[in-house]
Parts: sequence; C-alpha cells; structure tokens
Amino acid sequence: MLLVEVRSEDIKEALQKIRADPNTLYLECQTLDKHRATCIVVTRSSPLCRMMSMTRGFCKSCILTAGSNQRSSRKGPLEWRLLLGEDDSLKTFLGKLDSMGFKATVKDIGGLENSNSLTLEQERSLKIASEKGYFKFPRKTSLRKLAEIQGISPSTLDEVLRRAEGKVIDTHMGVITGTSPREVDD
Repeated sequence: MLLVEVRSEDIKEALQKIRADPNTLYLECQTLDKHRATCIVVTRSSPLCRMMSMTRGFCKSCILTAGSNQRSSRKGPLEWRLLLGEDDSLKTFLGKLDSMGFKATVKDIGGLENSNSLTLEQERSLKIASEKGYFKFPRKTSLRKLAEIQGISPSTLDEVLRRAEGKVIDTHMGVITGTSPREVDD
C-alpha cells in the first residue's frame, strides 16, 4: 500500500494507466488540480513499490505511470521523486535497488516545501517560454505567440508565468539567504 502523487499533462489518462496496470489491486485518488492527484495504491507484486514501503517512504511520482515496472518495454532513465522520512532511508532504499540490479543516481536532495512547488502547468509554461527565448534580451518571442502555442489566452499565460516566476524567485532567495521561502497564496 502506497501513497503517491501523480503528475501528468493528462491526469485522467495517467490514472487510467495505473488502474489498468496488472500490479494494481486498488486505487483511490483525490484530484488536486488538472495535472496532479494524490492516490492510495495497493499493488500485487511490484518490487519497487515493495521497497518504497519497506523504507517507510512515499512516492511523489508514481512509478506505474511511467510504465517502468518489470513487464515494461521502456528503455532509458526514469525520474522518480521520493519523500523519505528517516535519516538512513535513502541509503537503505538505494541499497535495496542495487541488490535487485537497478542502478540509481540521486539528482537532488531537498526538503518538502509544497507552498513553493510549481504546478505542472507552471513548469510546462516556464519550459516552453525558456525554449522559445521569452526570457532572453531582447525577447525571441512574444507572450501572445506563447499563448497560441499552449492554446490559452495571453492574460492567463501571463498569470501562470508570473506565479511561477514568483515561486522560483522566492525559493532561490530562500536558498541564498538560508531562510524558508515565504508562503505564497494561489
């Protein structure tokens, strides 16, 4: 039994994939927004899920949505976000992965700061804006063109980008000053 956060461009499709996975016995979800849901998942025999529960951790991204369980034909690296509560949980988890033949690389270790976490929509909008040169000087594209690409109004995109920029700046400033990021209402 696991508690997971599922993040996807198409949350309904992602949840359907988890339901249809042969390892899934039970799934109960609460949708957080149009791109995220928190779920309780009970699996049959997934070794990765079993290891996660043995380390008393929690998945911030569900391994089942990536199609990465043992019956998958997926190739290449998989990014998996975990929350581990005890000091030795990461070491234990990595040791268990290694003993099963899974090679893992830790990309980042940080605290849980939900208030400044970007939504999937914010992440996507920032990524597209950056790729298209919106943050360059001079700008390589306009807000209107970015909004057309994403199929939303320029005013909506402006709001999404401003909220995302605020979260990124608040987080960065907290890192620089060594303080906690301030609470953000949105």
